[in-house]
Amino acid sequence: MIIQLVAFNVSSTWKKRLEMTTEIFNNSNADLILFSGHTLLNLKYVRALKKSITNNHTRAILEIKDYERNSFMELSNSLFYIHDGIIEDMFSSQIFASSKEIKNDSMLAERLLKEMPERRKIIIDGIRFSILQCGEINIIANRQKDQNKPYFRFEDEPNMASMFDEVEKTTDVFLNPIHTPMGNINKMRKKKALLSKDGRYYFSTNNFGKSNGQKKVTPITSTNIHYAYYDGKELQQFMGSHEGVLAEKILGKDSSEKWSDLWYIYKPAGYDKTLAEMTESERNNRKKYKSVSSMEVFAKWYKENNKE
Repeated sequence: MIIQLVAFNVSSTWKKRLEMTTEIFNNSNADLILFSGHTLLNLKYVRALKKSITNNHTRAILEIKDYERNSFMELSNSLFYIHDGIIEDMFSSQIFASSKEIKNDSMLAERLLKEMPERRKIIIDGIRFSILQCGEINIIANRQKDQNKPYFRFEDEPNMASMFDEVEKTTDVFLNPIHTPMGNINKMRKKKALLSKDGRYYFSTNNFGKSNGQKKVTPITSTNIHYAYYDGKELQQFMGSHEGVLAEKILGKDSSEKWSDLWYIYKPAGYDKTLAEMTESERNNRKKYKSVSSMEVFAKWYKENNKE
């Protein structure tokens, strides 16, 4: 199974996010796409996306920032599931966002655990996926006196512990769409590792860049945008870098040289053409800018970790 993780620049307009979500989804060959939190603004954008879907194979989990079901109910951070060319409302919204919120309120955690088996679960080809939204991962806590060892926050309450145990037993993959990077990254890594124990997987993706009020920009790196764990261990990621910009729409023709769908939207530094628009001669003779392939990064890592 191919799982694709997608993150956005927080400075992207909602219109731009809709365009990107549509293009990414329709051109994906993945079995499942996990979009980062606040994928789209509201139901208006969901309806626009629905009209544009042409990919009936790929499935996706996305989140709507503002959702008004009626004049009496206003919700935020609501989940939607795309499958078989349709968009399904999962009727589930984020329940809590931080450790502080649930530290002394087990009712919030109980509400989440009750919701997990029905509204937070999807099954694809027999693989069971459970969804935690952003800070809901804080249902896991850390023991600072024991090297920040992770544990279920309400393990001393038998009923709650039993519910959490059942969620773990009936989950093969935890999905965790996130809005912006969380603090205490080392503690977070241990929480993610715990969720992936006993042969499970854990995947998360969060937005990057600088949002209003933020003093620090979140750069694009493999260590702070996407996270992947299996059986209690973080999976090694290898990320290349190529100077250039992305076109606002798909441009150019197909070719046997194509190595990715980025072929149609990537404009190398110094050029106002995508790779797909360039001639073979232009591609072979283009100016050399700073460029590092993921295979080069992998080769360096492998050499450093296999010195025998």
